[in-house]
Amino acid sequence: MRHLLLTLFFFGCTLLLRGAEFGIASSLDISIDYSRDPFYQEIWFWSLVALFFLLLLLLLIRGGRRTKKEDAKLSGIEEQSGHSGEQDQ
Repeated sequence: MRHLLLTLFFFGCTLLLRGAEFGIASSLDISIDYSRDPFYQEIWFWSLVALFFLLLLLLLIRGGRRTKKEDAKLSGIEEQSGHSGEQDQ
């Protein structure tokens, strides 16, 4: 009797697990729509990003040149006037 009850119990468990497995799998819709990619995967977006960083790099380089020229002009003025930039009190 005990052997029969254990067999029925395990058989019932396997039937329940199979039913749960197939019941969930048929109701899921896991299809992925690849027709519309996100904008950050498009070539036009990365072109705009590259253009922005190129412009930023050029501005940083030109800004560095401009400060060197201004420093050279200021040092030339200080040498001609004989003052070191400090005011006499």
